[in-house]
Amino acid sequence: MNQIQKCPHCAKDALFCGDLCPNCGYESRLEERGEADLTCEERGRYPVYTAGLDEELSPPQRRGRLLLGLALLLLALPLVVWNAVNVCLLLTTDQGHELPWGWALLLLLAAAVVLRKVWLGRRCWAWRIGVVAAAVSGCWLLVRLAVRLSDGRAQPLDWLTGAVLSVVCLWCAWILGRSRDVAEFMLRQSRRGDEGV
Repeated sequence: MNQIQKCPHCAKDALFCGDLCPNCGYESRLEERGEADLTCEERGRYPVYTAGLDEELSPPQRRGRLLLGLALLLLALPLVVWNAVNVCLLLTTDQGHELPWGWALLLLLAAAVVLRKVWLGRRCWAWRIGVVAAAVSGCWLLVRLAVRLSDGRAQPLDWLTGAVLSVVCLWCAWILGRSRDVAEFMLRQSRRGDEGV
């Protein structure tokens, strides 16, 4: 069954998962819906808004794009949160920090440049730095938790970073380094960069 159909209320194509139209919010039954507008008046083709992506990318490249985006987002998110917490602490208290807030901001900017280069796939060094940085940060967070536990000074934040973020970083390093789907998507990105697209 094709889930992309025309809503009888708003007369737009929609990807229906149930009875509610994601465009207008009205409920429409399966029998009431019409056939979606198709490109080139051909049956079985995707609607115009998804045709470019789905015709351009193979299924492994689509999976690779999703995995790469997820891994890069998961690598950048802790740095963004760390900087937000540092800014809030600097504005509201006089507490010292484990690392100066300037280093955290510099680390975020450097990570943003490297992760952008990895996404574009035009620099092999950026991909290698991303894999190594994710693996090193995951191992560092695990070692840090072990040291804090041995000293008896483990805080809830240490448990969060050691038990959760370290595993996330190691998973991201594994995905960036070992996934064939990610490698195929990055190869496509580098070819697009070489063509000047």
